[in-house]
Amino acid sequence: MSRKQQICWVLGMTGCLLVFMLLTGAYVWGWGTAEVDQAFGSGLVTRVKPLTHDIFAVITILGDTNFVTVVTVLISLVFIIKKLWHQLAIFLPAILSGWQLNNILKDLIARPRPVYPEAVHHMTSFSFPSGHAMISVALFGSLAYILLPYLKTKAARRALLVGAVLLTLLVGFSRLVLGVHYLTDIAAGFAFSGFLLLLILFADQREWFRRPPLNRLY
Repeated sequence: MSRKQQICWVLGMTGCLLVFMLLTGAYVWGWGTAEVDQAFGSGLVTRVKPLTHDIFAVITILGDTNFVTVVTVLISLVFIIKKLWHQLAIFLPAILSGWQLNNILKDLIARPRPVYPEAVHHMTSFSFPSGHAMISVALFGSLAYILLPYLKTKAARRALLVGAVLLTLLVGFSRLVLGVHYLTDIAAGFAFSGFLLLLILFADQREWFRRPPLNRLY
């Protein structure tokens, strides 16, 4: 990896972390995002049709703790049985770090959930950052990176990346449609989990796992 490429990786990670810090500061110090969040969320929830609500209620399961736990265990078992230790060393830390740090951040920031009279779903746990947003980045991002080397055509690789990004965005948007998160909760979750994922992939590209990268991105 050239010095220029290293700088690009570091800038990407730094950018994600800065976005998260700015959004956190905006909430903690009251920089006006609360009003924007409330207006955006209320406007969205009041416009959601029953069919749209039902569709996104299904989509949001992709970021649910129970669903992701089952998927993580099954995929990890496959890696262990196949002795794919390198893949496991990328996948498992991505999921577990996102999970644990999300819980810590939520307790530290302690932002209450939004309350919209029109919303069907109501939650009492803390809101910032969104756990669904964080875990979807970790899950779909790490799986896309691991699966890329198995796809031989550019079209297939492009479809995989587009699919991973689309699923991540849909899971995040589902939390807004259901009225259980603010917009900045989702954005902060994407940003912080993006930083964690980039850090793990950077470690692989730099051969910190003492093996050649699963897929050279440069």
